[in-house]
Amino acid sequence: MKILTHRILIAVVCLSALFLGCIEEENHKIELPIDTPEEAIEYAKTNNTTKEWIDAYSKLGYEIIENVSVDNQSIWYVQFEVMTPMESRTYIIIKMHSNGTILSGWGGSI
Repeated sequence: MKILTHRILIAVVCLSALFLGCIEEENHKIELPIDTPEEAIEYAKTNNTTKEWIDAYSKLGYEIIENVSVDNQSIWYVQFEVMTPMESRTYIIIKMHSNGTILSGWGGSI
């Protein structure tokens, strides 16, 4: 009886994780390949580092602007920049392939 209860518990946990994963995927689904600047921005925002960076500056009340470019090899460059009244501006750039592979990310001040 103990083994059966244990197996049922494992099945419930696995099914719950699968169900929650489906919900998460539905909420943030980006069709690949990335074809538009809007898709590139949304996909870049799914990166945990980028998400945390945007959240941190947004909570401080800063406006974040978005710039996007693509090269002739379908490599997208998505830049998020903090708008401040100071001379220097903080930014983060995500470089990714149109198939969703994030190639690199870096940041700094302008």
